[in-house]
Amino acid sequence: MNEVNASIITIGDELLIGQTIDTNSALIAQGLNKIGIWVKTRIAIGDVKHDILDALNEQSKNAQIIIITGGLGPTADDITKPALCEYFNSTLIIDEAAQQNVKNIFAKLNRPLTERNLKQAELPDNCKALPNLRGTAPGMWFEKEGVVYISLPGVPHEMTGLMESFAIPGLQKHFTLPAIVHKTVVTIGVGESFIADILIDFENSLPPHIKLAYLPSYGLVKLRLTGKGNDKNVLECELNKLHKQLSSLVREWLMADEDITVQDVGNYYGAGAGVLNWRENQFDIVLQSEDEIGSRVKIVETVPKGLSNRFLSTATAAAKGTGDNAYVYYPLTKTQGVIRGTIPINEKRFTISAAYADPVQEFTSILRYNLNSKANIGQVKFEDNNNNNAVKVFHTEISPPLDSIIYWFNKRSINLYGEALVKTIGYQEKGMAGTDGGVEIIKNFWKTKGVQAPELNIVDGSGLSPLNRITTHAQVSILQYAKKQNWFKGFYHSLPEFNNMKMKSGTIRDVKGFCGYHKAKDGTEYIFSFLVNNYNGSSSAVVQKMYKVLNELK
Repeated sequence: MNEVNASIITIGDELLIGQTIDTNSALIAQGLNKIGIWVKTRIAIGDVKHDILDALNEQSKNAQIIIITGGLGPTADDITKPALCEYFNSTLIIDEAAQQNVKNIFAKLNRPLTERNLKQAELPDNCKALPNLRGTAPGMWFEKEGVVYISLPGVPHEMTGLMESFAIPGLQKHFTLPAIVHKTVVTIGVGESFIADILIDFENSLPPHIKLAYLPSYGLVKLRLTGKGNDKNVLECELNKLHKQLSSLVREWLMADEDITVQDVGNYYGAGAGVLNWRENQFDIVLQSEDEIGSRVKIVETVPKGLSNRFLSTATAAAKGTGDNAYVYYPLTKTQGVIRGTIPINEKRFTISAAYADPVQEFTSILRYNLNSKANIGQVKFEDNNNNNAVKVFHTEISPPLDSIIYWFNKRSINLYGEALVKTIGYQEKGMAGTDGGVEIIKNFWKTKGVQAPELNIVDGSGLSPLNRITTHAQVSILQYAKKQNWFKGFYHSLPEFNNMKMKSGTIRDVKGFCGYHKAKDGTEYIFSFLVNNYNGSSSAVVQKMYKVLNELK
């Protein structure tokens, strides 16, 4: 197997003092891993020339690929290009295509163009320029003594655009790459060392090209199998067998047999889609807190009654006004869940919502409870019956029509509907109700409408995963397409109204977005998308500032 290793160097004093969180390294590593490149080291250094030169010299000893981000701006502290010139023994020259791109951007923005801005078109004379379709600083590709060096801007959305459009395709052409496959299980309620003792024989039996990693966090341990090989299909089959075996060995503590955003799993907004989806696959837990901060929160009841799952509360009371910070966790192979986190003090009936671990099981349990307790027909038993001729249908429930599902999906942001729709699309087109298949079909559809794949980084139907990323351009393109369709009236009606504007909101940690339609007083019609990433302060304060900007459209 021809292993190809990479090193990632992120540059900027702001990274070293903690002012900016380094998301670029994670995004680059994920992109490289998908095409079979193993990231051997990741380092962050400041805006110091000799530190940059030392890092390049050191990392080139152990990696065939070095990817650098940051320091390509127009100000005096952006010194990556001078450092690269010294390292590659080159001089800066004007790149005409890059210069024209800078001029076009400033003309489009109707902003004055300065000599400082034009300096971003200066590139080392021995690099290959990588056009930046999202900003003014181009990327650069160098080759020296068998090592490929790629320098990218530090602005995340510019960096990802260059990675997806030029760096990744270029590396795939330059190297013969192996396959890398990961499979993950998540355990709960047991420590890393205990799990490791159980898995000694399993781990020792793994072939040299497959490794097991332990990834502990609070109350959880993720177990990740990583395999490297030349044939991805063969490797997938091998990993699938070992993944099944691993899941069986830890079944008593198994929470999920795939990598997940754990905090979402047991909670209503993270409800998973299954064969049967009912009552939004969610239920309520009513909690009660005392008047002392830190005291244990009690469970009053669950709604509806008759759940097969039972719950233990380890949640505590927090200061008044702190809101709902309680989360539900449970192993999918056990019937007892755990409630963790906090709710405010002095709450007599504080309701949180949670997701069913198994909607079919809970439907059966609640139906049995209601028939036994309310129907006065004696004890009802449920059993498997494969003889369809012996079945008597006493009620048929019809799913709401698609336009009704879309209406409530948009009005109330019911994430379950997104997950179910993606899987249904996969089933209708490929005969298998899988998220990956549905996502592939969605991306291919929008590609035929002019929205390129790098603009739609989708890994689920709900948008909960931090790996999701959709550009504002893609959102506006999709809204423009919708406006031309005969079903637009119903779609437009489904959009909520905020700030007296028809628009859908989006929220995830430190990110807020709005996109939609608006008709101004003068009759001008707008289609817009507005995203704010990594903001400081409260969500409500950011929303008010965004409204102030959007009011310019009125």
